[in-house]
Amino acid sequence: MARIRKDENNVTLPVKEEPSPASLLPTAAEQRPKDEDEFSPDTAAKDKESRESVRKKPIGEEEIAEARDRMQRFFSAKKVFDERYSGNFDTYNLLYTEQTNEKVYKDNEGNLHKDLITKRLGAQTLNVILNKHADAMDNYPEPIFLPREKDDEETATMLGSIVPCILERNKYQQTYSDAWTDKLVGGACCVAVTWDSDKEWGIGDIDIHRVNMLSMAWEPFIENIQDSSDVFCVSYSDVESAKRTYPALKDVSSEDLGLSEVKTFYSRSKTENKAAVVDWYYKKDGLLHFCKFCGNQIIFSSENEPEKYPKGYYEHGKYPFVIGVLFPLRDTPVGFSFVDICRAPQEELDSLKHDILKNIKVNSQTRNLVDESTGVNINDLCDLNKEYIKVANLPSGSRVIVPLETKDIAGGALSMYSALTDVIKMTTGTNDASNGASAAGVTSGSAIAALQEAGGKISRDINKGGFREFTEICELVLENVRQFYKPARWFRIIGQDKKTRFVQFDNEGLQPQEFTIEGDDTVFQREPVFDIEVKAQRANPFTTAANNQMMVDMFNMGAFAPQNADAALAMLECMSFEGKDKLVDIVKEKAQLLQTVQELQGRLEMANAMLAQQAADTVEPAMAQAAPEAAPTAAMQPNEPLQLPQHAVEGAKL
Repeated sequence: MARIRKDENNVTLPVKEEPSPASLLPTAAEQRPKDEDEFSPDTAAKDKESRESVRKKPIGEEEIAEARDRMQRFFSAKKVFDERYSGNFDTYNLLYTEQTNEKVYKDNEGNLHKDLITKRLGAQTLNVILNKHADAMDNYPEPIFLPREKDDEETATMLGSIVPCILERNKYQQTYSDAWTDKLVGGACCVAVTWDSDKEWGIGDIDIHRVNMLSMAWEPFIENIQDSSDVFCVSYSDVESAKRTYPALKDVSSEDLGLSEVKTFYSRSKTENKAAVVDWYYKKDGLLHFCKFCGNQIIFSSENEPEKYPKGYYEHGKYPFVIGVLFPLRDTPVGFSFVDICRAPQEELDSLKHDILKNIKVNSQTRNLVDESTGVNINDLCDLNKEYIKVANLPSGSRVIVPLETKDIAGGALSMYSALTDVIKMTTGTNDASNGASAAGVTSGSAIAALQEAGGKISRDINKGGFREFTEICELVLENVRQFYKPARWFRIIGQDKKTRFVQFDNEGLQPQEFTIEGDDTVFQREPVFDIEVKAQRANPFTTAANNQMMVDMFNMGAFAPQNADAALAMLECMSFEGKDKLVDIVKEKAQLLQTVQELQGRLEMANAMLAQQAADTVEPAMAQAAPEAAPTAAMQPNEPLQLPQHAVEGAKL
C-alpha cells in the first residue's frame, strides 16, 4: 500500500508506487520456451537483412521530400503560363465573367451610380474558338497501322481494327473534344495513356483521359516533355475518399499546394480541404519509374519493387503524357492560343461597342436643366438615369426647363467597329465561308466546299498538328498492348464487307522474335515495329455533297463504263479524294469482268461457227444422195413434202 504525503498546505502529493514482486515475474507468454530457430544464426541474419532492406529502399521519406521541393520549383517556373491559362478560360467562360462584372461605378466624390450600359465581353473570340473546334471535330482522326516487315502484315491489320475499339471503349471522342477546347483556349492540352489494373473486372486495360494542364509540372526550359527529368501530376480528392481508396495512408494530408485554378460558379476553392495525391514519374538508369504519394507518405513506388518491375513501370520508357500545342513557343512544351491573339482587338472592340451603346442611350433619352439658385448637382449630372437636373442661373431669356444638348456618335465609329471585327477574322483565318456563309449566287455544295477549303489553310495546319499528337497517342496505346495484353481480349470489329465479327487479340504477335542471318550462327531478336498513318474521318456535309456531285459528274462522263476503264484509270491516277483507292479497285474489277465476258462471247461465236460448219458438211452429202431416190416419188406425188432418209436425218442432228 502506498504511503500518503502532504505538504504544508495539506495538499496530497503524488507518490511513485514501487512495483510489487508479483509484477516483476515474467508473464506466461514470456515463460514460453523459445524455438531454437529464433536463436539460430540464420534467423538472426535474415532479420538483420530484412531490416537493412527496409532501410535501403530506393524511395523513402528523404526522396519524397526532395521530389516535393523539385515539384514546387517546377510549378513556380510555370506560374506565368498557369496564370495566363486560367485567365484565358475566364475570357472563354463568358457566362462566368458576366456574373462578376460590376453593375455600378463611383463618381469623383465616391458616390455609387448605376451603370447605364453594362460592360460585357464580346463573343467574337468565342466564335473563333467554336469555328476551329468544329473543324477539328470534322477531321476526327482514324489510325492506319503499316508493318515494316512482311511477317507483321496480319498483326498490322488486326491493330487497325483493335486500336479504334480501344479508343471507343475509353470514349476518346469526348476526350478529343475536351482536349481541343483546352488547346484552342489555353494554348495547350494534355492526354494521358496509362494502364488501369482495375478495369475489365480486375484484368486491367488501357485508360485514356484528359489531364488538366494546371495540375502538371515539368522541368523548365524544355520543349519536349519526354526530355524532362521528372513529371508531376497532382489530383485532388475528398479526404475520406482518399482514405478508402488508399488504405496504406495513415494520415491523409490536406495541404494546399497553391496551384492555379479556373474560375467557376462556385465561390469556394476546389482544393480546399482536399487531399493532394501526386503522381511522380521520373527516369533513372534508362528506366521509367512511377511513385504515388500524399504529403510525405508513399502509396506506391515501382522502384521499391524491382522484382515486379525489372524494366520499369512502363517498359516503353516514355512518360504517359502527350501534350498538344496550338502555337508553340521556345524553351517550353506549351504555347499560346487564339484567346491571346484576339485579346487586344477584342478589348478595343468591346470598349468601342460600349461607347456606341452609351451614346445611343443618351441620345434616345431627353434630359432637361431646371433653374435653381443652389447650382448644378454634379451627382445628378453623372446619373444618366435621371431626366431632370437642378441648376442655378440659367441664361437670361431661357425657359425654366431647358433640354440638355448632346452630340451624336462620331461618323467613323460604326466603320471602326466593322474594321475591328474584320481584324479578328483576318488574324484568326475565320472567314465567312468557314462559318457556312457564301457569296451571293453560290448555292452548289461543291462550290461552297471549295470556298471552305480555300479559306481553311490555318485550320488544316492546326489539324495536322493534332494528327501528330494522335499518332503519339496511338504509339503509347500500342506499347501498352505490347506490355500488358497477355490474357487475350475479345473485340467486336467490322470488316471491309461491313459484317460484324468477334475476335480475340493478345500481345503474342508484338513480342520480340528471334532470327538469324545467313552465314552467321548468332541469334538476333527483333521487335515488330509499325508505322502509323492518320486518316481524317470527314464529317462535313458540304464535303460529302461535293464528293457525291463529283461521282455523278464522273458517271455522266462515262468514266464508270467498263469499255472506258483505261481512260478512267488514267484520270483517277491524277486525282486525290476520299475513297479513291476503292473506286480504282471497282473500275479495275469492272474492266476485268468486261474482258472476261468478251472472251467468253468470242469463244461462243467460234463454237457456233464450228457447229454450223459441221452441220453443213454432214447435211449436204446426205441431200445429194437422197435426191435421185426421191425424184420418181416426187413426180408421182407432187403435193407431198420431200422425205429424207432416216440416216440423213440422224446425221443432220449430229
